[in-house]
Amino acid sequence: MSYVVGTKVMAISHSTKSEVYVFGRGTYEGELAPKDYPTEHQPAGMMGRYLTEQGMTNPCIKLEDEKLIWGCECWWGPEEVVEEKIQGLEVKTLDIQAVRKEWIKETN
Repeated sequence: MSYVVGTKVMAISHSTKSEVYVFGRGTYEGELAPKDYPTEHQPAGMMGRYLTEQGMTNPCIKLEDEKLIWGCECWWGPEEVVEEKIQGLEVKTLDIQAVRKEWIKETN
C-alpha cells in the first residue's frame, strides 16, 4: 500500500484482547534508507539490521517525540484507520529506543 509523504499515522507494536501497545503517532516520511541515519535512529532486530546493511529502503515514520521508527519495526497506518481498529482497547505507549535495546539483547 502506498501513502503520501506527510500522512498522519499511528505505529503499533502489538495487542492483546484488551490492550494495544503503541509507539505513538507521527508522520509518514517516505521510503528511506536506514543506513543514512545515525545509529540511534536505525531499526533493530534481524530485519532492521538486514535493511541497514544492504542499504535498502523502508517506510519511515517520524514520531511526535522526534524519534524515527521504521515499517519493519511496527504495524502502522493512517491515524483514523488505526484508531477505528483499536477502539475499545486500553492504549499503552512504548518507547521505541527502549524496545530496540531489548531486541538488540535478544539478537546478539
